[in-house]
Amino acid sequence: FNRFDVDGDKGWNLTELQSFAKACNGKEFTKDINQSITHRRELQQWSDFFEHDDKGNLTLHGFLHFYTVQTPAAPEETWKDLHKLGYNDKLEKQDSNDDDNNNSNNNTSK
Repeated sequence: FNRFDVDGDKGWNLTELQSFAKACNGKEFTKDINQSITHRRELQQWSDFFEHDDKGNLTLHGFLHFYTVQTPAAPEETWKDLHKLGYNDKLEKQDSNDDDNNNSNNNTSK
């Protein structure tokens, strides 16, 4: 969470949330009304369903809540995110220069 909380205010604003989305999904949630309805719904979910502060920024509690909801429903998505963020199947942070560790053991059937 702190990795993407650039301003250190303990909440993710839209820019920080978009950075997280890009790191995990390769692209930001779309803000363009003509783009995918699915992506607009994903972005809206973050603010509608998960705890945010008085400025509307997603809190750590809200972020963790998201993963407690997502993981049982779609464990492969959580593992994909973890792998994209540099963790292996043992939840060990891998050196970003160590491609062998980053690309091995990407079994998502946990």
